[in-house]
Order: sequence, then structure tokens, then C-alpha cells
Amino acid sequence: MTLKIKVTERIPTDESAIYEMATVNLDDPFKEFSYPTYKAIIKGGPREHPYNGKAHVHISHKQDGWEIRMSLDGHFLSIVRNGRRSEKDKFTDIEKAYRAWVVRQCVTFPEITNYVYVQRQWNANNPDHRIDVEQEFPSYSGSF
Repeated sequence: MTLKIKVTERIPTDESAIYEMATVNLDDPFKEFSYPTYKAIIKGGPREHPYNGKAHVHISHKQDGWEIRMSLDGHFLSIVRNGRRSEKDKFTDIEKAYRAWVVRQCVTFPEITNYVYVQRQWNANNPDHRIDVEQEFPSYSGSF
């Protein structure tokens, strides 16, 4: 039996095409923001940069097909893909879930919070756009 593979897109061959990506919510038991329903990733490489000056996490929903950018400090930035959600959606439910998740103890490194973890992952994957790692997540009061 011969396996034939059809290449439908150009495969980059230079080093700039290789970049890192860190999924930051793997193995987390926090059901309101759990993988694989939600995927939170920190991208890096030559094509990734602060969005409007903000370090950010990409959050996507497997079934609904949407992807957004959320600042590391928990503010909705932009829609990458709408999926089943409206273009006018401000994703306040996801802001709330992210803010609840990010203050929790990190599963991978229990001595730090998820907030410290996502900042460190940003710095690891984006050495040209490093940020100062803050220990405390900003306090938000009031409603969305």
C-alpha cells in the first residue's frame, strides 16, 4: 500500500516560519475555563507582537469556532474569528471566566498563580516584546 500526500499550501522552509506556542490552561480542573473546550494559548515568533501595545493570550472555543485576543490582565481586545458568536459580541462571559481562572493556583507550577504563568509564557515566547512580571492580578470591581 502506498500512501500519497497532497500538499495544498506552500510549506515555509526558513527559520522565521518556526515559532512557539504555549497552551496555558492544560490539565486545569477549573471547569469554567477548561481545556479542551476552551484553549488559551500564548503565541510567539516573528509574526506575533503586542496587539495595540498589549501582551495578550489567544482564547478559542472548540465547538463554537471563535477565537479572541484577551490582554493578560483580563480585557477583551479583538475577535480573530467569530465562529457562532456575533461580531458585536464583547465576550464579557469570557472576560469573567478568564479573570476567575487567572487568579487561581497554577496546576503546572503550584507555587505561582496562572497570572504569573501567562506573563512568563509571554516573555518566553516573545523575547523581543518582554513585559515586567507582576505578582498580583489587578483588582476589578463592579459589573461588566
